[in-house]
Amino acid sequence: QFDLLAELEHDVSVNTINLNAVSTLLVSGTKEGIVNIWDLTTATLLHQTSCHSGTVCDAAFSPDSRHILSTGVDGCLNVIDVQTGMLISSMASEEPQRCFVWDGNSVLSGSRSGELLVWDLLGAKVSERIQGHTGAVTCMWMNEQCSSIITGGEDRQIMFWKLQY
Repeated sequence: QFDLLAELEHDVSVNTINLNAVSTLLVSGTKEGIVNIWDLTTATLLHQTSCHSGTVCDAAFSPDSRHILSTGVDGCLNVIDVQTGMLISSMASEEPQRCFVWDGNSVLSGSRSGELLVWDLLGAKVSERIQGHTGAVTCMWMNEQCSSIITGGEDRQIMFWKLQY
């Protein structure tokens, strides 16, 4: 049996959610391009940032919980400051980025075309493109050591990747 602890209401449908490392904060992304930051200890909304033109596809906290990264159908990769809710930077790609993994510095995102993009956050640009799936990359996982990545896609494939130094 499950006990309902809280309900966090939104004006539109929620497309993605993620917790910070210590499970005290939650980020949610909506169909209308809004990223919300919630305090789970009090079940209150801390910040609401309208930063995508269209659906937020994925959003997650940095390992230190100081920043949030979000992707959307607008092709943007956005970095948000958790404490202020302010948009720090926005980087654009030619197509929607459906999902991503990041270690706080490097970001690997999966695009609608099946490409994997490596982002340079400091330089605010794509540093590498890797041809992966023949359809959209829909989900990604990375181990704690950031050395292995698994991607899944609309091409009905799961691919295993090992980082080479």
